Amino acid sequence: MSSIPNDIKTAEAARHWLRVNGHSEERIESILADWSALEESAPIVEPDPVVEEEDDEWEYEDEDLDEEE
Repeated sequence: MSSIPNDIKTAEAARHWLRVNGHSEERIESILADWSALEESAPIVEPDPVVEEEDDEWEYEDEDLDEEE
């Protein structure tokens, strides 16, 4: 069986990839049926949310506080 690359997410993109790689229409339909079944049975893995870290460093302005002249 031909392995459809992981970055292909739609049936149309998979169909195009298979055509470009020389598969017959019958073979494409067979591979897509198997691929669709695998995609449906695979658990949905959601990426971890992006958490922005707070900057612990403080920016101080140059201010003369309570300086006696």
